[in-house]
Amino acid sequence: MGEIVIEDVLFQLFLALFILILFAVLIWLLYKVVHYVNHQRSQEVRIAKIEKRMSELTESSPPKQK
Repeated sequence: MGEIVIEDVLFQLFLALFILILFAVLIWLLYKVVHYVNHQRSQEVRIAKIEKRMSELTESSPPKQK
């Protein structure tokens, strides 16, 4: 009744290891997605600032004379 079967213990260890690896992969993927989205957003903000500055420069420049 109270005897421990080695195969059951090994199965539980491998199952626990598999679950830990699965969680590690999911956390890594979540990190990659968040990093990618953050990078895209910062690029969009940078582009918007450049476009705004360019429009300010073109509006404030005096008309060219021929």
